[in-house]
Amino acid sequence: MNDNLKLQFQREIKKGTGKAVLLMKDHPEMDFSEEVYHACIEHMDYDPHCSGGREEYLYGMICRLKNRPEIERRVLEEFLKPEREYWAMDQMFGLAKYFAEDGNDQARTAIYKKYDALWDSDEELTGSYTIIELDKLNGLLHCVDRTGNYLRELEEDSEDDDLIRHAEDIVEDIDPLEFLRSRAAQNENISYYLKALEKNKKYQKSYTRPNPPSYLEIKKQIETDDERHFYRARRMNLEELEKLAMDFQKEINEKWLENYLRLFVQVKYPLDVQNLLNLAYSKNKDLRSWATFALKHFQCQEVRDLIEHNFKKQEYLWETFHLLEENYKETDVANIEQFLKTENDEYAYHSMAMSLEDIVKKYKDKNLLDALLIAYDRGCCANCRERFINVMINLKMLPECIAMEAEFDCNEDIRKLVKNYNVLLKVSLDATLLRKFYFTIEAKFRKPQPILDENDTSTAEDPIVGYFKSFGATYKSYSEALDEIKRKIEEDDADIVETDAEEDIFFDDLDEDIKSSSTNSNQEGIWYESGRAMFSDED
Repeated sequence: MNDNLKLQFQREIKKGTGKAVLLMKDHPEMDFSEEVYHACIEHMDYDPHCSGGREEYLYGMICRLKNRPEIERRVLEEFLKPEREYWAMDQMFGLAKYFAEDGNDQARTAIYKKYDALWDSDEELTGSYTIIELDKLNGLLHCVDRTGNYLRELEEDSEDDDLIRHAEDIVEDIDPLEFLRSRAAQNENISYYLKALEKNKKYQKSYTRPNPPSYLEIKKQIETDDERHFYRARRMNLEELEKLAMDFQKEINEKWLENYLRLFVQVKYPLDVQNLLNLAYSKNKDLRSWATFALKHFQCQEVRDLIEHNFKKQEYLWETFHLLEENYKETDVANIEQFLKTENDEYAYHSMAMSLEDIVKKYKDKNLLDALLIAYDRGCCANCRERFINVMINLKMLPECIAMEAEFDCNEDIRKLVKNYNVLLKVSLDATLLRKFYFTIEAKFRKPQPILDENDTSTAEDPIVGYFKSFGATYKSYSEALDEIKRKIEEDDADIVETDAEEDIFFDDLDEDIKSSSTNSNQEGIWYESGRAMFSDED
């Protein structure tokens, strides 16, 4: 069992799910310190450019370890080693910041030592944001001093304002730019940095968006195997795009044909779809793959026939998966689940998972819940997890187990998303448990009440023995509502002798004069009280 738990924990911490945290909580007898350590010193994010970092997630786990000081020491030791992989090093900067904020002075020293060493090496620079977050304006001063010195030595005269903008998010009372200006006269590196900022601002103001690519520009890229800017073809005018499509029809060079198809993955092919369909049945595997992918923009029976053909043959499945975005049918559910269970290529799986989100959002078929859960469980991308959870929330089908574990996910946006969802869900559940009642009660005073004249003197008329009164109430049960009304009646030194109640009423069905005199009927409590209609024995 322990071995299975270890394997499960390794799998979940690699993905960055909250399930890893729950495993630590549920099994305090287990030592997960080595697994946590390796997750700290290795980069495990599927897409670190978009993930937002795992430092807070991992630090929370470190705090649960019995040998926490030892793990912190080993992480810092690994952190200071030269030539570390960039994203692993960036992650360890963040972890060292948490260590330092929690009183580990060695971590603070290590952060500055590593940061300064990076400036003196050929390694890619990181850590500036960490230092600013840790030491605010003093941290900014250190980073700008190093940056200005570097710019001055290389005679670079332009620099962006990322450091200042990050400091603005951290520092509340003092303008970081003004702070630097106040120090510039005493530090030539800061002075040089500020001049480089001004140069960059002038460049940004003069920047203009490039014109849409021309026919000749894209044609050249196709014939030189340069597909980096095919996405810009989305801005081409239709006439020039059609010229490329006509060239594609006549092309015989298979490599160039493939490049055309890559282009038409980015932008919809503007001529007869049959030209793509022919290549989607080609014997050339690369042409067939890219032609199938390019057909994702089309919705027609011929594309649906291709989907059925590839499903049956179990061929080109991840490319075919994208065709479902425009051609999905409820009968595809079983095939989708099967693909997600069996596909092992990480890139293909990730592509299919993103396409699945689009399919569910467009068709809102709740029968795809199991497919979403498979993709959630098997995928390694935190951003995809966020999209799946968002879709499940919007379709009101997020399982409780995922809502629970997602509160501890490495993705901060997931944690916020699920926290808000759980709050709303609790409010919603509480609201569904509450019931609305409308009571008309007859109450009798414990002692008859004389009718007084204008001088507060008893008259000869029969005394008041009771009254009728109406209440609007919202409670979980009839008995709770009635108990509260009894309490109010007892304040009049009276008792209820008869009750007429309407249960589970709709507030909007009540008379306007009642609604206008009511408070919030969705909150628990008495929201309406009428006046008292008194009666005597003669009545």
